[in-house]
Amino acid sequence: MSFGFLPGDGQPDFEALLKQFSEMGIDSETISDAKSFIENMQSSSTTANQNLITHSVLRDIARKIIATKGDLPIGVSDQDQLAQSLAIANTWLDTEILFPASTLPANSAWSKGTWLDESLSSWQSLIEPLATGMADALAKVVTNPDTSLPVELAGVSDHSPEQQEAMKQMVAKLLRSFMGTLIANQLGQGVGLLANSITSANDV
Repeated sequence: MSFGFLPGDGQPDFEALLKQFSEMGIDSETISDAKSFIENMQSSSTTANQNLITHSVLRDIARKIIATKGDLPIGVSDQDQLAQSLAIANTWLDTEILFPASTLPANSAWSKGTWLDESLSSWQSLIEPLATGMADALAKVVTNPDTSLPVELAGVSDHSPEQQEAMKQMVAKLLRSFMGTLIANQLGQGVGLLANSITSANDV
């Protein structure tokens, strides 16, 4: 007997489950992000290795935060002012510090957007293990043989063990996507706020 989330071919119907979560009051934007993640997950041939937190999601969220304060481009005069400021600082520091001054590459002044793009990989690699660990923990709880899904999710109370297992796998995938979306949103907002406030690497 089907419980509303398994079409005729026996494959999980994520659309139906997402609709169920929507009716339970879960934020529509989060559901939309989770839906996109699931669609990408299903279409990808490397599902097992797919990152929960992607560069595109982080960049989009952070850029929205940056846009609230504006992002001015960096020109030649800005680069010159930075070089002059460092030269003045080094003139004073050279008399007080024993080790030589660091040499900065050209175009060391970055706009907010450039800083975001240059630091994105570091943020992703830093937080991805946390997101994966939390998502795996949730999935493990749901797929545990001793775990029974709520009747509200299953739809009926007399479903077969095969249907129960299929539903568990479906919910586990959905919870993984929600966890990835949740952490990506929080990280993207945090990085966007940093971009609006920091002035150098020492501020992070």
